[in-house]
Amino acid sequence: MSTSSYTAVNKPVVSKDRVLPLGQRLSYGVGHIFNDLCGSMWFSYLLVYFVGVVSISNVNAGIIMLVGQIADGIFTPIVGLASDRTKAGACKIGKRKIWHLIVYSCKTFKVGDLQNLVNQQRARLVGDRSGGNKYI
Repeated sequence: MSTSSYTAVNKPVVSKDRVLPLGQRLSYGVGHIFNDLCGSMWFSYLLVYFVGVVSISNVNAGIIMLVGQIADGIFTPIVGLASDRTKAGACKIGKRKIWHLIVYSCKTFKVGDLQNLVNQQRARLVGDRSGGNKYI
C-alpha cells in the first residue's frame, strides 16, 4: 500500500492547519449568497429593460441572456486556468488582480456596446436616422 495523502475512500486528507476558521467560512458563504442575489436582480432588471424599454421580444431577450451565460460558462474556467498559471504579479499588484483589471476593462467596453445597441433599437422604433445619438 502506498503512503499517499488519500484515505481508503479516495478523499484527500486535509491537515488541521489548512482548515479555515468558522467565521471566515461563514463570511465566504454569505458573500456568495449576496453575489448570487445581486446577479439575480441584475438579470431580472435586464430582462424587464430589454422587453419593456427596448421592445425586444421575450424570446430574443432570453436568447441574449442565454448567450451571455454560455459565454460566462466557457470563459470562466479559461480565465481561471490562465490566472493559475500566471507567474508573479505585474506591477506588484498580485497575480490575480491583473486578471481582474483585464476582465473588468473588457466588461466596461461591452457595456458601451450594449448601450449602442439600445440606442440603435430605439432609433429604429421612432424612425430616427442618427442612430439614437442626438449629439452627432
